[in-house]
Formats: sequence, C-alpha cells, structure tokens
Amino acid sequence: AAGEQRAPVEIRKFCEDFLGELFTYNRFTVKTNLESVVKWATPEALVQVKEAVNLAHRSELMTRNAQGVVEIRGVLITETQPVLKVQVYFQAKALSQTTEVLEEGQYQTVLLIKPIKRSQRNPHGLIVLEYRQSQFKEAQ
Repeated sequence: AAGEQRAPVEIRKFCEDFLGELFTYNRFTVKTNLESVVKWATPEALVQVKEAVNLAHRSELMTRNAQGVVEIRGVLITETQPVLKVQVYFQAKALSQTTEVLEEGQYQTVLLIKPIKRSQRNPHGLIVLEYRQSQFKEAQ
C-alpha cells in the first residue's frame, strides 16, 4: 500500500516483539502471548510457527511450571521488495522455577513479512507470510 513503507527500526522491533511473544512465556502468559502472534501472521505462516514452537512439548514444560525466555542476538533485513525478508538469530531457553536451565537452543529464523495497514489489532502494520526456523550452530 502507498505510504506503508517501514523503517528498518520498525521491522527490527516487529521481529523482536513477534519472537518475544512466541518464546517468552510462563503459565500465566503462555495463552495470551500465542494469541498475540496469531494477529501478526497469516494462517499459512501460523502452521509453520506452531510446528517450530512444538506446542505439545511446550505443554509438557508448562506442567513442570517452566518459563520461556528469548534473547535476540541479531536481526538482518536481507530483502525489502516485493516483501521484506528478515533473518533473526536468537537463543531460547526454558527455565525451572528455580531458574535452572531445563533446555536451551540457538536458532535462526527467516521471516517473510508484508506491510499492511496499521490497525488496533496489528499496530505494527506488518504480517508474517512465511516462517522458517532452524537450529543454529556457531562455528567452533
């Protein structure tokens, strides 16, 4: 849409918020955080997101009162036309109530994002069209 360009800082913030909602959770926020992500992705992308998150495993973690935290390590905008293509490197952890690390992983995700009209439902005015996540191994 005309005039719907997004500055790099807005794109970065959207990616941080999207992954933050996806991987930061506790038993009180797990449902509402996932509901936020639903508003920021197409149905096709949501299928990919749900596979990447592994909801069955997350439910198991929730029975152990785990909480999830995410740390964004890097955001790289690689394409801006016809849609935005963004690579994000992040670390996700599941912690016990005593903050013991139950599991952690380094990940890379590639998001295809399209600017849309800003709304109350989607104040970023960006929607994820495709979500591809993989485990990331740093060179030793």
